[in-house]
Amino acid sequence: MKKPSLSINGTSAKSLLDGYLEARKALRVATNVLRDTWPHARDYPQEDWPVAVAEHEDRLRRLASVYKELGDLMEHCAGR
Repeated sequence: MKKPSLSINGTSAKSLLDGYLEARKALRVATNVLRDTWPHARDYPQEDWPVAVAEHEDRLRRLASVYKELGDLMEHCAGR
């Protein structure tokens, strides 16, 4: 993952950090809402339900991956 170059000519580290923090907060909300939409067997043909669960788990993993990337960017902007 490419990280921004922090210099006096670009966006301030604080501004970037604040933006990444807001994005992480929104992802946390989205993840919680998505968890509430867990596939129920009653909503799928029997043979499709395991696939629906796997797809749902994959969506949650992708959100978690973006959440982690934003954390890495925050650490970079904070100088850690």
